[in-house]
Amino acid sequence: MCGLAGYLLLAGEARADTRAIHAMNRSMAHRGPDDEGIALIDPDRNHATHAHTDDTALGVAPPAADGVVLGHSIPHRVALAHRRFSIIAPGPGGHQPFWSPDGRACLTFNGEIYNHEALRRTLRERGVRFRTRCDTEVLLAAYRAWGMACFERLDGFFAIALYDRDARRLVLARDRMGQAPLYLARTTRGWFWASEIKGVRAGAGDAAFPVRAQAVADFVVAGHRDLADQTFFAGIETFPAAHAGWIDDDGALHTRRYWRLPRQRHVASDVDPDTAAADLRERLDEAVRTRLRADVPIAAELSGGMDSSSIVALARQHVPRLAAYTVSFPGTEADETRYAEAVVRHCGGIDHHLMTPPLDDFMQTCDRYVAHMDEPFHAPNLLTNQRAWSAMAAAGIRVSLNGGGGDEVLAGYGAHYLVPLLGQMLGRGDLEGFHRVCAGYCEKPAGIGSRSYTRRLLGALLHQACHVAPEGAVWWRRRKTAGLSAALPVRGLPAPAIRPVSDVAGILRENATDWMMNYWLRSGHQSFMGVPIEVRAPFLDHRVVELAFTLPIEHLMRDGWMKWPLRAAMQADLPAAVVWRRRKMGFPFPLDAWLAHNERAFFAIAGDAECPYLDMRAMRAGYHRLRRDTPATLWRLMSLAMWWKRCVTGRRLEGEMAVERARNAA
Repeated sequence: MCGLAGYLLLAGEARADTRAIHAMNRSMAHRGPDDEGIALIDPDRNHATHAHTDDTALGVAPPAADGVVLGHSIPHRVALAHRRFSIIAPGPGGHQPFWSPDGRACLTFNGEIYNHEALRRTLRERGVRFRTRCDTEVLLAAYRAWGMACFERLDGFFAIALYDRDARRLVLARDRMGQAPLYLARTTRGWFWASEIKGVRAGAGDAAFPVRAQAVADFVVAGHRDLADQTFFAGIETFPAAHAGWIDDDGALHTRRYWRLPRQRHVASDVDPDTAAADLRERLDEAVRTRLRADVPIAAELSGGMDSSSIVALARQHVPRLAAYTVSFPGTEADETRYAEAVVRHCGGIDHHLMTPPLDDFMQTCDRYVAHMDEPFHAPNLLTNQRAWSAMAAAGIRVSLNGGGGDEVLAGYGAHYLVPLLGQMLGRGDLEGFHRVCAGYCEKPAGIGSRSYTRRLLGALLHQACHVAPEGAVWWRRRKTAGLSAALPVRGLPAPAIRPVSDVAGILRENATDWMMNYWLRSGHQSFMGVPIEVRAPFLDHRVVELAFTLPIEHLMRDGWMKWPLRAAMQADLPAAVVWRRRKMGFPFPLDAWLAHNERAFFAIAGDAECPYLDMRAMRAGYHRLRRDTPATLWRLMSLAMWWKRCVTGRRLEGEMAVERARNAA
């Protein structure tokens, strides 16, 4: 993991001042503490400069004959900058921007190419000679050998910006699932890009990108963010996942999709459930084994849930010992420690580390954290996750295996998928299947005539009616969201975006892309790169994803058991109490207790946010009602207020002082 930034100015907009690219890179210095480099290119004079800075690593070769130490006046229209966090071949040979031997192509790259050794062998057979062991050199050689088709050959996660001097174009690309971020903005002067929003704003200027009211409404009212590659700032978007493209010298952007989720699922009768489970285990095991490759220490996160437990169990079979980290909330419903400890005992050879964060941890450090995140975010437990990653980093760990993506890929959210599946069963007259799933739903089994059974039946009928008459469903959803908006202390917001009316397969596709995954990946990435630490997610290996999106829906939620193929695949590797655990906790965090504990501190910190979309007086008066009725929505309002004050108006959040005042007042 690293950070990249840059710009391409249009003809006539050349500059000599290097302060903008320096500011872009320094705004993301946390992403790459190991090294810094900058390349400045003037395509009109066919001249390029590889510049060193005060943060360039020791041992990196001095600038070439046309190179300088940054700080001089250097005419250029293209700038490429990089901050390095070394994982593969951590020596100076992996310094970026990375130039081809002939100086005609220059690459900046964030991510990991897991199959770089196999690609290296293939390229050697074509006569390519390599100077380093790093995957960066392999990626650049792959582009030189295969052009834009090279991205289809890559196994890993990546965001790249590459300048091709012969074609006079800037090449951009992102991995299949969008794990590595790449933000992009066009101004009147040209294009700006960076691994974080703050990098783009540092180069083009904060005033160029006003806040999008639509993004505020989507987030606060409906809980959605990052829809259709948009951000909270008008004009700043993400380069789309699974796409590659280029920007011509005249500023025209061209993109093409090189991969997509499978469109067709198998019919249940054509797939043996046990065979599907075995295939899943094989692919997941290979994904874990691949992600254990690194030249630095690796650990794993262990929540006690099915996804992280599966990753830990598989990883343990490939290494003699494994460090695992668990966040504990003793005495609360959010505590999953007993499940994590059961996995540790079952697998053996695990060095288990427990962490118990205090409830006021977030408020004490909110200024730095909110500024770092760039946009509002869904829950304060993101900082809790970062604390675990920070503990790993303090122990010398640079890579963490993570169970992220399992729920989106394998239908782990019962609240999202159960009722639509039941509706589909009713629609095709499968009453026996309906009863088996409705009564046997793993989180809460229910007998015929019970309140839960009746509620699911009515929900299934409503969903099927919406599927048959989507226009009416859209009208009903708009009416519902209008009612939600009216009950909140907000003003001046447009109506939030309405989700498409979809069957279960469609909902899964939406959640694995714009409507859920896109946000989880962006927010999580921002948080762990603030440490920094590289987080690898085996469930997002494209082979695992491709298999999961061809499995029949009935296999994913077999007899009411969510993620049944994963449970069946791992039942020999994990304790039965974990595999066949009924209740899913999602992101375990004692939100209600946290909201109660931090009320005074929040208003001391952000009561003067001056956000035009928030009525802070009404929010203060309705705090207890919101905490009781819609705690997640209350947090989103709080996150909006803190973000507005810190990231939009640029005023500090005096967290430590506010927490101390709240303690004294109590």
